[in-house]
Amino acid sequence: MQCDLCENKATVFLTQLVEGEMKKMCLCEKCAEEKGVTDPTGFSLADSVLGVGPVAEGGQILEDGDDGGVPCPECGFTFNRFQQVGRLGCSECYRAFGDEIGRRLKGMHKGTV
Repeated sequence: MQCDLCENKATVFLTQLVEGEMKKMCLCEKCAEEKGVTDPTGFSLADSVLGVGPVAEGGQILEDGDDGGVPCPECGFTFNRFQQVGRLGCSECYRAFGDEIGRRLKGMHKGTV
């Protein structure tokens, strides 16, 4: 199997159950180390793939006051806030941030979609 991030040979295989849905990720040793995957209990697939959680893209910690781009017209949630908390604010957020979420998911699949 290939690493989902760099396509080298995968040696680390992670499976996570998130809200009843099984998520799998295959990583090479180097990518696993770069992502800090030494203890599976401390690893979040969402953090790695979508850039959500306390650490966002580029390793920068987002602050509440950071400009999050165009907010959701329904609830005012921003994409940066999504990255911080790992969930969206309302159902309209899926439309508001759909392009960005889709771009990140396509990057994860590297042309297999």
